[in-house]
Amino acid sequence: MYRNYSNRKELTRPFVTHFVTSYLTLNCIKQHKNAFRSMFGSEEWATSPHTTKNEAKKVMNLVLSDEKFCRLITYCIKCVNPLIKVVRLVDGDAKSTMYEAMDRVKEKIVRKFPKDKNKV
Repeated sequence: MYRNYSNRKELTRPFVTHFVTSYLTLNCIKQHKNAFRSMFGSEEWATSPHTTKNEAKKVMNLVLSDEKFCRLITYCIKCVNPLIKVVRLVDGDAKSTMYEAMDRVKEKIVRKFPKDKNKV
C-alpha cells in the first residue's frame, strides 16, 4: 500500500553491506514522511486489515504524532553517515588505513554534534 503513496518507491534497497539497510530505511522514512502521512490518512488504510494489528497502530502513531521520532531519525542519520563512508572504504577496492578513516569519522561526528561531546 505504501508504494501507492510514494510514487512506487521501495522502503528498502538491496545493498552490499547488510547493516546499511537499516540506515537506508531510516533515510527513506525521513524522505517520504509525507507519503506515510497520506497513506495513514487514506480510506484505503482505514479499510485495510492491517489497521487491527497492534504493530501497525504503533507505527501509525509514531509517524503521525511523534515529532521526537523524526528528530531521532535525523540524529541517527547524522551519526551513521560518516560510518557508512568507512564501510564503503572497506567494501571497495581502494585500500586505506582503517585507523585513519575511523579517526576522520570520529572528528566528523564530533563536529556535527558540538554540544554532545560527552556522548561521542
